[in-house]
Amino acid sequence: MQELKERGAQIFTNPYVIQVDKFAGSLKKLSDTFSKLEDYRATFTNEENDDIFERVTQKVCRECENREKCLGERRQQTYHMMREILCAVQDYGAELNVELKRRLMKQCLLAPRFLRETLENYENVRQKLIWNNKMVQNREGFAAQLNDLAKTLCYTTHELDAGIFEDENLKKAWIIFHRTAYGTYSGHRRPSESVFCAPPSLKRDKITASAWSQCRIFYDPDLFAQGVGLFLQSADHLKQTSTYQYDAVDFVRQYLADLGREAYYNLVDAYRAKDTKQFDYWSERFLQLIKDQNELLSTHKCFFVGRWLDMARSKSKQPELQDLYEHNARMLIGTWTETLSPVRDYAHKEWGGLLKDYYLPRWTNYIAYLKGTLEGRSLTVPNSFQVEKAWVNAHNKYVLETGVDPVETAKRMYRKYHI
Repeated sequence: MQELKERGAQIFTNPYVIQVDKFAGSLKKLSDTFSKLEDYRATFTNEENDDIFERVTQKVCRECENREKCLGERRQQTYHMMREILCAVQDYGAELNVELKRRLMKQCLLAPRFLRETLENYENVRQKLIWNNKMVQNREGFAAQLNDLAKTLCYTTHELDAGIFEDENLKKAWIIFHRTAYGTYSGHRRPSESVFCAPPSLKRDKITASAWSQCRIFYDPDLFAQGVGLFLQSADHLKQTSTYQYDAVDFVRQYLADLGREAYYNLVDAYRAKDTKQFDYWSERFLQLIKDQNELLSTHKCFFVGRWLDMARSKSKQPELQDLYEHNARMLIGTWTETLSPVRDYAHKEWGGLLKDYYLPRWTNYIAYLKGTLEGRSLTVPNSFQVEKAWVNAHNKYVLETGVDPVETAKRMYRKYHI
């Protein structure tokens, strides 16, 4: 019978995964043990004070004529005097105040020697305390490291278990991906760009986002969509795996971009044919695809513009420099320069937030312009650079859609368009 290892809601069946998980549990127990050992101490214990008293009195008082009196009926006063000396030394150093010295001289016949031995024993115990606290500090640090390692191993067991998992749908999906989006094609020297990120125009299959690439694809988008569907069928088992989450979002992002390219071609054809009904349909679909892709990408930090901007602002604590760094970060993925130039959209990104606030407004304005000319109005082509520059100069805050499941969002977006 195959061994089962259960931790929380996760059940492992692979023996290698079980062993790694057991090791993680052992490290966690060891970390907890270290954390429960002796704590950091700022003062001596009563036992240490008693030990100092015994050593001092045995060495100093054994031949004193007042020994029987000081260690008999006045023992408490003698002990209290030693404690006063220790407290004074701990707070103010070895130089005792005049009043304490006077009382010591009055109470003890061998006051100078009593004081010297007390100070020597104090220093010995203090050094042990310092060493003990250093050990505690090192042990606490080691316990924290063990705990972090245990957490990493627990995470690894989930990743490893998911990686060992064999899925025919995944195998078929990756075969399709290698034949489509990840394939190599004759005449295809650069990655295909998303038409969502291209400056609006009627260039159709000649449209580009940057000045030197292309938005055309060299694979069958229907076959790629089939691969995405197969990939998403494994979500129930793999949706908690970080690499699967990333790929699910990325594949559906490409699927929506492919649909956007189709919608764009059709709206251009409808405009040229002066088919208002078809133009309305395809332009509405095109803009909705941008909105849906924005919603999808806003669920994963790796596809979200806020992460990029936060990294830029984190390089300084001065508000003026933070604003400057954010401005530069926005310009790099937007206009690239302060003025309109051929390198505009050089580093275009399909990112959540950027699609909604940068690409969508310029396409919305351009499509409204096309719609108006279809209706016979004489309009000026929108100056999208002003919209782009306004975003570059802004400092609006982006917040990741936390709590939204990226895989479930990817599945929902796929089902919305794949019939």
